Amino acid sequence: MGAARAAPPTWALIREFDGPLTAYRAEPQRLWRVSAAAAEAHALLDERPAPAAKRELLRALVERRDDAVAAEVGEALLRDSPAAERRELLRRTGLALVRSGRWRGERLLGEHLVTATDPAEVRDDIIQLALAAAARADFAKARAWAARLRERFPGSPADPQLTDIESGLAESVDMYNTGRLEDARRRFAALTEHQDPLTRRRARYFLALTLFRMGRLAEALKQSNAYRAVYGEDVDWVELHYRHAEYLIEHDPSAAREILDDIASRFPTSFWVGEARRRLGYQAAASAGAGS
Repeated sequence: MGAARAAPPTWALIREFDGPLTAYRAEPQRLWRVSAAAAEAHALLDERPAPAAKRELLRALVERRDDAVAAEVGEALLRDSPAAERRELLRRTGLALVRSGRWRGERLLGEHLVTATDPAEVRDDIIQLALAAAARADFAKARAWAARLRERFPGSPADPQLTDIESGLAESVDMYNTGRLEDARRRFAALTEHQDPLTRRRARYFLALTLFRMGRLAEALKQSNAYRAVYGEDVDWVELHYRHAEYLIEHDPSAAREILDDIASRFPTSFWVGEARRRLGYQAAASAGAGS
């Protein structure tokens, strides 16, 4: 029997376990991850035999936010890195991983943070860890990282990237997106009184959206009108206008058509004009079908 062939370098073994018995033995089963980014990373590394050139490649990939390839390059370099080079690789690889949605990067950034001494690096590590936790809906951990940033840098202004985490708006939006509408409604209503102007604006918008989705039309229109009175007929208000029509399609098709016509005529560059025309087309087709 010949020797087992080595897996290609672009294959990463995720799990190995015994399979069902065959006529001869239990066959090992393997689960692999095959990545186009890994293939590109290996090709780029092979072009650069010098260690310094490999590290420079990682730096350049991270700076231009080619995160999928940067993560593969960084992971490959970390496997063979001497201790003296590990700290630099941890930070860049961790950043690329979390930005590409791979949460192993949090562990790498946390490891870098333990020994980091540069205040700018410490600050950025904590911010990235907070954002990563929020991205996977661990808002308690995200708030803890935001609090740690304030403790570590007490004289510094709040970082705008963390405003939604600290205010609770990010968690409220997650509640809206996952259908916890009553919880979201209460949170958004409270945030319409927040001290930060942008938080107040977005909370009012999401409060109206939530109320439309809950079918509470009178309250939704009150919030939509309040939004327009303060912020005008901006892109977010046009969506609220569309959501009003969307609700009315089943309850008052004629009134819905008036709103959709208004969107199509007055906001021709808006994303919602396409949705309005699509709805108008459906209504026209339904009316023609009903009359035949």
